[in-house]
Amino acid sequence: MSESVNVKMSKQPAGISAMERWKSLSVIVPALNEEGNLERVLADVAREAGGMDLDWEVIGVDDGSLDRTGDIFRKAAAGEPRIKYLRHERTMGVGTSFRDGVEAATKDIVTWVPGDGQNGVREILRYLPLMEYVDMIVPFVVNMEVRARIRVFLSRRYIRIINIVFGTTFNYTNGTNVYRRKIFENMSLRSRGFMIHTECVIKAARQGYMFAEVPVRLPARQNGGSKALLFKSITGLAKEFFSLFVSIRLFP
Repeated sequence: MSESVNVKMSKQPAGISAMERWKSLSVIVPALNEEGNLERVLADVAREAGGMDLDWEVIGVDDGSLDRTGDIFRKAAAGEPRIKYLRHERTMGVGTSFRDGVEAATKDIVTWVPGDGQNGVREILRYLPLMEYVDMIVPFVVNMEVRARIRVFLSRRYIRIINIVFGTTFNYTNGTNVYRRKIFENMSLRSRGFMIHTECVIKAARQGYMFAEVPVRLPARQNGGSKALLFKSITGLAKEFFSLFVSIRLFP
């Protein structure tokens, strides 16, 4: 797959300034039982954002963890005022965690980094200057070999189905996307699970927002395993896919 940046232009929506400051950044970090990875992820965000001289904040969302994830968030927030901490008393899903993070965000640009450390912070932040010209950055993975073969197979089938059903041409939709926070002001999001970013990019593209697709490389996982292949996650994804299909294709 090509590693070139693919900028797709569309009509600029009213009320969005292309010159809005890209250095104002909220990073949402959803985490479920990630005590083995979370400290490193938070340190990576602080280091990379500080190195770029960003006006940054972290919105940490503990999605009902049963390990030390909540304690790690609380300790980080106590030592760094730019880190905020939200907690779900029970597991609500990564989509709900992202939506709650967006509501708590105060900066102009919003992205997310999963608490499992599977996505490199530097890989996505290096593209932030593009937000001077677009409303959304949609990364696609070019080193899929770091993932399990079954996940690669399912990911490729998933994006193919998404593009056929919704008439899009995305290379990938579920990565660490970057958004102007203002696009969420008039966007109703329903997904509670892994469908959340597919819903975001499809709805934003249909509303005419400009986006750039950019190549990223994933680091090798250091601790734990992906939750994306859990039976509960897959069945939830299927339900949310149907709901999105109904809301966009049948009752737009």
